[in-house]
Amino acid sequence: MVDYYSAHSKSFEIVKKFTPAYLKFLIPNFYSDKLVPDYYFKYLNLIRSFSIAHDLYKTNEKVAEP
Repeated sequence: MVDYYSAHSKSFEIVKKFTPAYLKFLIPNFYSDKLVPDYYFKYLNLIRSFSIAHDLYKTNEKVAEP
């Protein structure tokens, strides 16, 4: 997928347009020309994994310690 979007920059620009606003601020260099598909998808997967981990390890479900 990264190779495809690296070769087709116009398609990558369309993917960037459909990125939600709250994710745009979490991806470094989103608004600059330095953003390449490799870094875009790397940070997108990191954000997704942190979101899943946050749902799995909520502090309100842990046993209270004295």
